[in-house]
Amino acid sequence: MRIGRLYNRLRFAPLGLLAGIVLGLSVAARADERVSQVRDELQAHAVPAPTAGKICACIEQAAHEGLPCKVLTTRVCEGLVKQASPEALQEAVEKRAHALRQAHEILSRAACTCIRRSGERRGLCCLVAQALESGVPPAAFEGVFGRGKVCGALNLGAVVEAGEMLHLAGFDAATVRAFMLDCRVRRSNRQETLKRARARIEQQPAVRAEKADGQGSIQTLRRR
Repeated sequence: MRIGRLYNRLRFAPLGLLAGIVLGLSVAARADERVSQVRDELQAHAVPAPTAGKICACIEQAAHEGLPCKVLTTRVCEGLVKQASPEALQEAVEKRAHALRQAHEILSRAACTCIRRSGERRGLCCLVAQALESGVPPAAFEGVFGRGKVCGALNLGAVVEAGEMLHLAGFDAATVRAFMLDCRVRRSNRQETLKRARARIEQQPAVRAEKADGQGSIQTLRRR
């Protein structure tokens, strides 16, 4: 009887609900397959079973939370290629998972309708997580994903990348946030956004001084 009732519910369920169920099952299947592959790779590289178990559990939990766990498996591959120690590998995967959770929370509060589609949201989540791993403070993203007049032509991923570039160049969180918010107002495309970020970095006194020193050295060599 229970199976019959379940069948009838699914039979007359809205197509959107059925699509969501099927998508959820396929995502879960891909996640299970990915974890299985990671487990095999860890075993092949002689990673101790306790550490391998913790790494796989971290990826499984991320998949259960709906996070884009593909970037976690990528982290595992990077660590194995670089021959990182088992402890360092586990720490790197857990650090990335933490950044993904932070990014997911930031985007969950977003009012911008252009990132509600799952594909765009997952890709943006990865970019925000990468920026957080680079040291960009969560406060720098405050208001960046707010509702705008027009968002369709705006490459939010490029805005995040530009913010990360500025942070790595030594700009403080307030400056990074102001720059990303300005990009939202300008609604620049990817190329323009990254070009503006590079130009802003080159305006730094230290960068200009370094360029001037370089030009001076070249002139000296030419005179010689």
